[in-house]
Amino acid sequence: MIDNVKKYSKICSRIGWAMLIFYSLFTLSTAGVALLQGIVSAITSNFAIEAIFEVALAIVYFLSFVIPAFILCKMEKRVHGAKPIFKSCKLNGSIILIVIAIIAINFTISYLNATMVTSLFPSLASKFDLLMDSNLDDRPFYQIIILFIISIFSTAIVPAICEEYLFRGAILTNLLPYGKTVAIVGSAFLFGLMHQNPLQLLYTTLMGVAIGYVYVKTKSIWACMIIHFTNNFVAVVEEYLPALTKIDWIVSAVDLGVVLLGGLAVLILILKKDKEKRIDENGSFGVVFERGMDVEEYPLELTNGKKVRRFFSATIIIFTIIAVFSMGQILLVYFLV
Repeated sequence: MIDNVKKYSKICSRIGWAMLIFYSLFTLSTAGVALLQGIVSAITSNFAIEAIFEVALAIVYFLSFVIPAFILCKMEKRVHGAKPIFKSCKLNGSIILIVIAIIAINFTISYLNATMVTSLFPSLASKFDLLMDSNLDDRPFYQIIILFIISIFSTAIVPAICEEYLFRGAILTNLLPYGKTVAIVGSAFLFGLMHQNPLQLLYTTLMGVAIGYVYVKTKSIWACMIIHFTNNFVAVVEEYLPALTKIDWIVSAVDLGVVLLGGLAVLILILKKDKEKRIDENGSFGVVFERGMDVEEYPLELTNGKKVRRFFSATIIIFTIIAVFSMGQILLVYFLV
């Protein structure tokens, strides 16, 4: 049992190192590309150059997540043996409904988070909107279309793959043998901090919990990627639709459609719950884990409080401090605008 506690402490330490590697790669690579973009933009304002740099930022973003996830998986493979993440994609009617329901739940949480921020900090929320304004209405139609396509790649496709690979495929996977709760909540906590957005910290953390639950429930990272992609894809669509259609109420219509569709999915799941075999028995999209997921492989005779304290290894504490400091800087920028 003592050995299991030591294993748990070591994996938490390695997860912290993975997060520090991510932060270093992300900060240096994105800063480098942004600096180069600024230099080139000062020489020429060519739209093609702007588009190229947007794609370059997406690529370095992808590598910032994939490299530490790959390192963490390789380290754990040597210690505990292989834990496969990707297998065949066998669609299941229930998982499709679960995916739709979770997407709607995420949108509802996002709306409640935005409402809370607007109510508590109205001036701060308006400044955030001002900083995020992309001035799409001032651009030619062909540029809006190109930027829309690039945004789908950089905001929907890339994060859905690389973020899920790190937080569910690597971090949650290696915490899972010590308990589902610590795996889901711990990976969600780091997922929320990773975004470094103080106005969305609650939303991104709860989204991490929801996606982590789906990962454990369906035994597949594919479901997580679909949820993540769809969530970000709808956000991109809502950003560009007003400029493309010139219809003011189009965003509200999309939001309402997503929520209603999710509500319908929840209702169908409730009605068919007793008529289908449990997803745990059959899997979905192909089984992810070779070992059982309903029990702890390495049981820990620790209270929840001690599990939490041991989760916060020195490396995770350092990453937490860095992320909080970064969010503080962002808040300072908002207040000074």
